[in-house]
Amino acid sequence: MRLIVTDRDQIRPVTVALALAGALRERHRAEFRPERIQNLLVNRATMWAFLRSEPLEHLLSWADEDRRSFLKRLASYLIYR
Repeated sequence: MRLIVTDRDQIRPVTVALALAGALRERHRAEFRPERIQNLLVNRATMWAFLRSEPLEHLLSWADEDRRSFLKRLASYLIYR
């Protein structure tokens, strides 16, 4: 499989990764190894939600919350804004 990104400012890597992981899990359930995506889903709650086959929209909303929280914490450490 090859993915071609035509606009790097519009791509959401976590969205793509979650969608691909979900599709692979559905198509190759016997061979799918969820432990191999743990580094992608650092948040334990998101990982468990993925394993429970929560809808992609729910996973993305949790990922967006984590991203906003991270960026807020990061802002206090940045020298240039």
